[in-house]
Amino acid sequence: MNTMSLFAAVLPYPIAPGVMLCGAIMGYLCMDWYRRLSPQARIEQLSAQAATARHALAAFDGDDAQIMFALCRQAIAPSLERVRLVCLPAVTATLPAIGLAWLLEHLVGFSELHFGPASTPAWLVSGHVAFWVTLAMTALAMKQLLGIK
Repeated sequence: MNTMSLFAAVLPYPIAPGVMLCGAIMGYLCMDWYRRLSPQARIEQLSAQAATARHALAAFDGDDAQIMFALCRQAIAPSLERVRLVCLPAVTATLPAIGLAWLLEHLVGFSELHFGPASTPAWLVSGHVAFWVTLAMTALAMKQLLGIK
């Protein structure tokens, strides 16, 4: 099934565009909130440090364990620091999306909605999939367009 036939199968259902629009808006907002909450300059600096350390580790051609251990630590430390810096902003930015999904479930019951022909598996065309896939695609697009780290 190609993309156009998937959209043709989904759009006749009146609630589908609304659920997908909610997912797209929430994807944009979550990524924008993450961008505002996370220290983007520091994350970029840590990424550059990690890349430099990985190149130094790859170029190392010795057998001294102490030097190898130091290079490994220099390669891993910035990455772990980056995880520490992005964890709280990422979780915080996803809370509104989880709240909206909960609200949609209780107001609309969108896990019971099935967009598409009977031959399509129910999990593939449920309201949750329409919401979360649209949200994820929008968030990834915003990450690329805005250069979010």
